[in-house]
Order: sequence, then C-alpha cells, then structure tokens
Amino acid sequence: MSKARVLVVYYSRSGVTAHAAKALANRLGADLEDIVERSDRSGPLGFVRSIIDVLRERPARINAAKHDPSSYELVVIATPVWAHRVATPMRTWLTAYRARLPKVAFLCTFGGSGAEQALGQLADISGRSALARCQIDARDVRDGAQVRLLEIFAARLERKLAHVDALEWEC
Repeated sequence: MSKARVLVVYYSRSGVTAHAAKALANRLGADLEDIVERSDRSGPLGFVRSIIDVLRERPARINAAKHDPSSYELVVIATPVWAHRVATPMRTWLTAYRARLPKVAFLCTFGGSGAEQALGQLADISGRSALARCQIDARDVRDGAQVRLLEIFAARLERKLAHVDALEWEC
C-alpha cells in the first residue's frame, strides 16, 4: 500500500496550533497549509476582535489556499477554540472549501474548555464526520503531553486510512 496523501490545514493566532499542526504533518509526511489572514489579530486588541468576530460569526479575509484539498485522501483540520467555537479564519476556510473535502480529521487546541462544541462545529461546517479527533489543552502543552497525544492521533489516522484502503481493494 502506498502512503496516503494527507494535507494538514491550520490556523493559529498564538502559535500553539501551528506547532501542533507542523508536528503532526511531519509525523504523517503530510503537506501543510497555513491559513493566512489579511488582518492582524496580535496583542490584546487582536484577542478582543477575535472574540467579537467569532461570536458574531463574521467571516475573515483570508488568502487563497495553496493546496487543493480535493487532491488529497485526508485533510486534517487544526484550529484553536475561541469562546467554545471554531476560530473565525478556520470557519471562513471551511466554508469556502467544504465541497472539495475528502475524508477529514479534526484537531483543536484550547485554553480552558469548549473543545467538544468546536469539534461539533467542525463537523457541521465541513459536512463531514471525522475519521479521528484530537483535543490538546493548555495543560497538555505545559506538561509536554501534546507529543503523546499527537502520536496517538497520527497512529489512529494511519490505521484508519489503512483500513479504508483495504476495504476499497476488497470491493
């Protein structure tokens, strides 16, 4: 069996999600797509604007994707959780590219709570059920548990992709 073509798409305001997405892409041998927003969300004012935008479900102005998700077998969607919701730039990207998505998996990073709600939103917005899901909270980052969680997530994705590939060959 050849290695599945995987794309890891992420948005990161603070760098936490970027770090997890890059580590996962490296582990899976995947391509990486950074959602680039045209406006600045850094600092305290950027944080406040992020919360207002996510609560009002305002779309973000993002650059066009460099990779076509439809040319992959799996797209891993990695997002921070803002106020129990999918980050605004990720919501915008998903809305724009959901018709091109193959199988998906979800990864979210969060500071306190809201991961389950955000994961549910990812499924709703993408119109896809996840092959696997991973949640990394601030505690996991502080104590180094994110490395183990990403390894478990990557191994689960590889097993599921191998199983899907085997089923397709049987039919």
